[in-house]
Amino acid sequence: MIQENDRLASTGLRVLAFAYKDLGAKRQFQKEVIEQDLKFIGLVGIEDPPREGVKEAIALCKKAQIKVIMVTGDYGLTALAVAKQIGLYSKTTKVITGEEMHRMDDEKLKEFLTDGMIFARIDPSQKLRIVENLKEKGEVVAVTGDGVNDAPALVAADIGVAMGCIGTDVAKEVADMVLLDDHFATIVNAIKEGRTIFDNAKKIIFYVFSSNAGELLVPLFGLFLGLPLPLLPIQMLAIDLGTDVFPSLALGVEKEEPYIMARPPRAAAERMMNIGMLSRLFFVGLIMGTLAFLVYLVSLFEGGWHWGESLNLNAPLYLSATASVYTTLVLCQTANAFSCRSPKFSLSKIGIWTNPWLLYAELISFLMLFGVVYFPPLQKIFRTDAPSPLSWVLIILSFFIFLFLSEWRKRSFKNQAT
Repeated sequence: MIQENDRLASTGLRVLAFAYKDLGAKRQFQKEVIEQDLKFIGLVGIEDPPREGVKEAIALCKKAQIKVIMVTGDYGLTALAVAKQIGLYSKTTKVITGEEMHRMDDEKLKEFLTDGMIFARIDPSQKLRIVENLKEKGEVVAVTGDGVNDAPALVAADIGVAMGCIGTDVAKEVADMVLLDDHFATIVNAIKEGRTIFDNAKKIIFYVFSSNAGELLVPLFGLFLGLPLPLLPIQMLAIDLGTDVFPSLALGVEKEEPYIMARPPRAAAERMMNIGMLSRLFFVGLIMGTLAFLVYLVSLFEGGWHWGESLNLNAPLYLSATASVYTTLVLCQTANAFSCRSPKFSLSKIGIWTNPWLLYAELISFLMLFGVVYFPPLQKIFRTDAPSPLSWVLIILSFFIFLFLSEWRKRSFKNQAT
């Protein structure tokens, strides 16, 4: 009988044993008496196959270096068979029963808390113990559960995930997330979506702060050389509150990176803005500010200004020079927006047309740019005048130089990473 039970369980079936006892005419019995001297009838195997997509989701977890541990109340051989069906089984996989786990101390238990391990015949208190030991190892733990007994483990986990269809109200109440379809693949999709949101937030921050760095450096260059401000405060506001807003929103809906599920999870303490990001940000801002300031100087020299001469701050020459700086920064920010779409892959690889929202956003930015530079009422507000043809040549040249250096920086960074 035991051999037949194991044979059925090893195929992934949940095995039920049936027995009976003739109680006669007597109506009152003690529980212990009823469960003695039963006559065995037979075994029944119930098939509960894994859902479609679970095997692929497990493979994606392994690719993303997300550890998956099976904790179940099922029989060990049944759990092992299911693990093989969903691709969780490997040469290092072991089945630890609740009885074996009870005899382990925490240090020994931690040795078995690795990817692909199977814990069978586990009670709720042992599930809680597994969660606590994983957290002590420094892991970020997500736990799935559907019953009232799962509530302690759901609360203790960093992310408690309850089943929306078969889950109890208690489990749903204490969980951080509820799966409406009770599908493991949904958790993996949520991880993918979370990584995408985090990446896009970093892209927006990089885009905005690199622009701010460029805007800050241009006036500093002017003050250092004793020149009138190359960029006026009202023009900075036109960039920050005007031309930068819509591209920032467009970067927020950027599609996920091709490698997003092929990299390990980030550390829980990792900051969104780290030293590496700050150095790249300063590099981009330095290029942007330097190009804009050079355009400013050439615009002044072209208009007949000589070094050391005073400048009339209301003269068309000065207003045209500041407009040239403003236009240079806006065009560099356009190149920066497209370059920010991926910190690793070049623009030629991801394509210009794959984020139409960014194209619409840049169209709005260009309309605002030409309004500030050429529309007389706005010229008075933002103190600008039309740039000269030579200035336009330098502005467009600056755009391509900035784009080339930004893409070169990504390639250089990628080579260093590999």
